[in-house]
Amino acid sequence: MRDSRFLEDIEDAALLMQYLYEGNTVTVKNAIGVPLEITMDEEGYIFQKNLNFPESPRHLKAYQLPEWLGIIDQLKGQPEENLADANTGNGFQNQWDEIRFITLANRSLRKVKNR
Repeated sequence: MRDSRFLEDIEDAALLMQYLYEGNTVTVKNAIGVPLEITMDEEGYIFQKNLNFPESPRHLKAYQLPEWLGIIDQLKGQPEENLADANTGNGFQNQWDEIRFITLANRSLRKVKNR
């Protein structure tokens, strides 16, 4: 029998893919510490780019669920980037919380707009 944690993991991976589809990027490190920028194009293809060689082209990457979950785990350990209030320090606990908020807010706005 499948457990609810597995279903939640699938939802999280889908949220991250939706965030990337909206034109956003995330940066994580691979197993040997190389920084990789992950993006998605308009057709849903995932690309990664080695940031140690910024002039090199990005390449197509097919991620499996465990890899998506590893990316999310790294994002949970990174400070948030966009919505922190520089004056008060208020913001999110980590980058994953920020991504979830942005993506869920955009999803809600689209639902209201499409009514």
